[in-house]
Amino acid sequence: MAKAKKKKHPNETPRLKFGSVRREVTKEELDKCIHDVLVAHRNEVTSAKAFGWALIKLRKCMHTHGAFTKWLRENSIDQNRASYCMREAQGLRAKTASPKNDPLQKNIQRHLGEMYKLANQKDLTRVAMTTHAMEVVYSICARAGKMSGWPMHHPKDESLAPLQASLRKSLDHYLDALFDTGKKAKAAGSSGS
Repeated sequence: MAKAKKKKHPNETPRLKFGSVRREVTKEELDKCIHDVLVAHRNEVTSAKAFGWALIKLRKCMHTHGAFTKWLRENSIDQNRASYCMREAQGLRAKTASPKNDPLQKNIQRHLGEMYKLANQKDLTRVAMTTHAMEVVYSICARAGKMSGWPMHHPKDESLAPLQASLRKSLDHYLDALFDTGKKAKAAGSSGS
């Protein structure tokens, strides 16, 4: 007759948090790890990766559950920063998300690119400058408003015409204040004849 295997109670054999058994740490080793972390924390030149490795060494030296977090609080080290630095050291930090294809952002880049291209070729006229600047202003306002959650109106072109004329006039005054574009000289020459 075969003996029935005795089932083990799940709590009889505790699971280890780490894959290997931790070795005993001497007081000198613990003090050195603490010293390294505090020096790295105070030193602004230390990289996040180096600070993370020092934190990882210290965490491995602390055996009691919660001792590492308690030590961080006692030494005024932000737990979020410590976690970030340890992830950075281990290469576990998520890559930053690439920006979405934002048509308004592309519109701004396109108009600025065309303005700079014309300016470099010395072909930038006042009309081209104000037209591109108006589109950039519109795109920036539309993008900022959309990001803020403002509901966007879709007005007819006829209702925008007076606003665009006012903006064009303001941009003309602004250009006159910044540059000698020849407009003042032409205006003075035409009024004198």
